[in-house]
Amino acid sequence: MRQPFSVVRIAILLCAFLAAPAAFADFKVAKLSGGGEVPSPFKKAVQSEGIQVKNDAGQPYVELWLNKALNAEAKDPSFDVIHTGVPEGSFLGVIRFVEQSADFRGQPVKPGYYTMRYALMPTDGNHLGVSQYRDFIVLVPVEADKDPAANLPFAQAVSLSRKASGTGHPSIWAVFPSSDGEQPAVVQNDLGHHVLQVKVPAKSGAAIPLAFVIEGHGE
Repeated sequence: MRQPFSVVRIAILLCAFLAAPAAFADFKVAKLSGGGEVPSPFKKAVQSEGIQVKNDAGQPYVELWLNKALNAEAKDPSFDVIHTGVPEGSFLGVIRFVEQSADFRGQPVKPGYYTMRYALMPTDGNHLGVSQYRDFIVLVPVEADKDPAANLPFAQAVSLSRKASGTGHPSIWAVFPSSDGEQPAVVQNDLGHHVLQVKVPAKSGAAIPLAFVIEGHGE
């Protein structure tokens, strides 16, 4: 006996949805001229052209200016570290949250400008299960950071990042491997996170692909 057309149609649409590519249509990426209100010395350390991510209503969600020349190398990943050629504490860029957001822990992040520092999650038992990778970005209020050329020690980066979260924990943003395709772009990974993929220029000459969660939380 034939199924009603409506049931068949729903099944076909569901299969098409599940087979859809990872690109997440609700976020759009555009170029952004000028450095906004990024203060010196960070304005001098970032690219003049930024990246703007808009939500499904066409309103700005986040704005990002990447380091002009990251002192890093593109190296093969290890089993739990993606960016083995990026020194801990490196300045990756400046990000502006246009509206209230939340980090990978679900902690609130107020609108404003923050520096992005590369960090590796400690291998102690306190952080098991946070992510399959140790790579993270920690945010620091731009007025609390001082030197884009300095690699912040882990303890200092964590301490400063607490000023961004307003809690006893740093404001962390999970990093995942970049997927193929056009960059910059926002994609949705298999965990349901919305991930911004960019390429950070490096002094070595090879750009570093960086993919980090801009919306979504860990367990």
